[in-house]
Amino acid sequence: MTQEMQQVEQALLASAPAARAAVIHAGLRSLEPDPTTQDRELSAEWGEEVDRRVSKLLAGGEQVTDALAYVDQLRNALPVR
Repeated sequence: MTQEMQQVEQALLASAPAARAAVIHAGLRSLEPDPTTQDRELSAEWGEEVDRRVSKLLAGGEQVTDALAYVDQLRNALPVR
């Protein structure tokens, strides 16, 4: 580790926890690739799909199932070991 990196680390560790978290978050985000056009298109498509599903649900075109009740039904349908 270079002397400059050691100074940065010392300054970071001397900072308040919230400031440390913000700096670390920014550093980690800088390692992530920029979203591609395809990623943005997929996000837009998923947004449209969510809108379509919600509209259909609100219009009464979809049956709503309680997730926990459905899991119980699946468990009950399995053979007992």
